[in-house]
Amino acid sequence: MNNYLELRQVISVLFRRWWVLVLGSLIGALIGFGISQSQPWVYEANATVMVGESIQPSDLSRDDIAARDVAAQTYVALANRQPVLAAVIKTLGLDVSLDEMKDRTRIRTVDAHFIRITVQANNPREAQLIAGEIAHQLILLSPDPEDKDSTQLFLQQEIEDLQTRIESGRKELLTLQARSTSGMTADQRDARKIEIAALERLLTDWENTYARLLGLLNPNAFQNRLILIEEAQANREPLSPRLSLNIWLGVGLGFVLALGIIYLIDQFDDKVRSAEILERKLGLRHLGSVSKMKGINYDGILISAQDPLSNLSESYRMIIRNIEFITKDQPVESLLVTSPGADEGKSITVSNLGITLAQAGFKTIIVDADLRESVQHLIFDIPNGIGLSDLLTTLDLKPKEQLIDTGIANLQLLASGNLPHNPVALLRPKRMKQILSDLIKFSDVVILDVPSMTSAESAELSSLVGGVILVIDFGRTTQASVGQSVAKLHPSSRLLGGILNRSDP
Repeated sequence: MNNYLELRQVISVLFRRWWVLVLGSLIGALIGFGISQSQPWVYEANATVMVGESIQPSDLSRDDIAARDVAAQTYVALANRQPVLAAVIKTLGLDVSLDEMKDRTRIRTVDAHFIRITVQANNPREAQLIAGEIAHQLILLSPDPEDKDSTQLFLQQEIEDLQTRIESGRKELLTLQARSTSGMTADQRDARKIEIAALERLLTDWENTYARLLGLLNPNAFQNRLILIEEAQANREPLSPRLSLNIWLGVGLGFVLALGIIYLIDQFDDKVRSAEILERKLGLRHLGSVSKMKGINYDGILISAQDPLSNLSESYRMIIRNIEFITKDQPVESLLVTSPGADEGKSITVSNLGITLAQAGFKTIIVDADLRESVQHLIFDIPNGIGLSDLLTTLDLKPKEQLIDTGIANLQLLASGNLPHNPVALLRPKRMKQILSDLIKFSDVVILDVPSMTSAESAELSSLVGGVILVIDFGRTTQASVGQSVAKLHPSSRLLGGILNRSDP
């Protein structure tokens, strides 16, 4: 149950602060858009070359295929070196450094015999030109079938030179291995082993190179030449910045930050926004909640009389039942209704509670004791003639004779009367207690509509009634003001609880 209440409270907070989520997401989207616009636009172009002929002979051996693989890796290494990249910069007249050109390019083998050249630049045309020129420079480095004789002569010379080195190296290795190690120190023997190992590695490299050069002398040697199979093409859509991704990331980040802001606002929010706050934090019993009314001025606010079957009317009936339950061991004949501050709806609450009690068969009297801003006669649309102020100043007047019928069975009103200049001095507790005692004799319940707790007279009057009710404006009244109002009540007063007015449905 607690988890349900906590989840409901979280949802209520988010629903109440929805505009923070929307604003945070919108700001995040604008930031993402701004960051995208501030970044340089990067476009990508690709070109592909193939190692070997496009139509392969049927008698290719495993060695031929291995030679092509080695050639492909060699071309990839050459494409990332200074000669090729420098030639590209010079040919295209680019104003970039060699390191910057290396950062822009990415060259790799695809399916062993294909080389993919990828280039990034600030516009698609430049990226396309660079990718095409790199492919062109690589092709210039590959074997040319028309220059086959001179190439074969060069390869023969290299093979003969390697053959001589290999033969000499093998003889030297045999000599080192045959020499006796007797009489040598441990360090000398270790040095001999290192020398032999280094010579063996050198011989292995010479022999591998010898084998590769021999392969280039066969009729299929020019299978290692490069052929352009996909000319450089640039993608018209920028690689970065990724506008849509940045915007959505901004929306997500803005949403999360908005959640954090809402959490902080809620932590420092001192408003009374739930019955749980009323009871757990303020220690005040929750008598009920009444949602907002749609009436304009005082028209349509006597909901208990105008629409007894409405949810609002049921809310007032629930409040009466809660009061009856609380006071069943010690029934109250008089109630005082006040609020922590002005304009919290206490007078309208008094009117509807009085109607609800009257409809339940209780003889009810509403006393307009708010001598500062009396409104009960306006709510019931009756004249404000002789009333409470006159009873307080004229002892000969009888309270019963000043009661006015409201047009609702079992409900009468004692209006405020002529408003005095100094209501604090007029509301003498002794005389007020006598008036209340007289009214209680010919009624079941007397309800006092008094000023808010910001007025001094309300605290004095709270000691004269059987129970006190605080009307709290939902989402506007602060917890601090409720606590201060409770502290101002007379020590002998009986605080029954609070009503959340204009609450969230």
